[in-house]
Amino acid sequence: MDNHSDIDVRDFVGRFAIWIAKNRSIEEAQAYAESVLNDNPEVLKLVLIDISNATNSSH
Repeated sequence: MDNHSDIDVRDFVGRFAIWIAKNRSIEEAQAYAESVLNDNPEVLKLVLIDISNATNSSH
């Protein structure tokens, strides 16, 4: 993927995963991100960090 595609994927998956984490569970959000981004470990790592940051700041 080119850089713009990575950013778009991170944005979309990250926003939905954060919504899942806040409305359902962090574990479900992480599982969703891992299933969608299993072929892109760099973006997955960033999305997992985004989930962690969003859930830590909401408590």
